[in-house]
Amino acid sequence: MAELKRTVGPGQMMLYGIGSMLGAGIYGLVGRAAGVMGGAMWLAFLLAMTAALLTGCPMPLSPRAIPAPPGRPMPPSAPSERPG
Repeated sequence: MAELKRTVGPGQMMLYGIGSMLGAGIYGLVGRAAGVMGGAMWLAFLLAMTAALLTGCPMPLSPRAIPAPPGRPMPPSAPSERPG
């Protein structure tokens, strides 16, 4: 039977622990919010989902809107004017 090599280092374990603590904190906050909001808790999730959709929907369209390859500076389309 083959032996497994250890590939997770101390830094990765530290990040794993921090992520676990943050995740547990989020679950705790959801529970506290549910205690305060009661049956209207679904409204918070609906609002968060709407914000995520409005943020994420333009992402697939952005390559067509900005035709320059990534990393290449684009010249301004019109000269900028200084406010007088």
